[in-house]
Amino acid sequence: LLLKDGGFYADEIKALENIIDSYQIDMTTIDVVKRHRFRFLAESKLPRRIYTKIGEDVYLLPHALPYSSKLEGTPIPIRLSNKRTTKDGKLVNSTL
Repeated sequence: LLLKDGGFYADEIKALENIIDSYQIDMTTIDVVKRHRFRFLAESKLPRRIYTKIGEDVYLLPHALPYSSKLEGTPIPIRLSNKRTTKDGKLVNSTL
């Protein structure tokens, strides 16, 4: 499992496919995005370790979220997206 802060670029995917081919290994990659527009806002305190799936992405909130009527200071969840797994020596998109 290989996680990257931000997205993988095409040349990085190609390099990983060369490693997969050279060493005959399986690999899973997931983009980990910390800067985006999505926020969890709540009327009351939310529990730790909550997550939700919206579209193809999963949003994680690994810490408690206190009530905040202001956007300022509201924790941003971590977005996991673009999961790729090994298939026939190539990295192909799969679902989270």
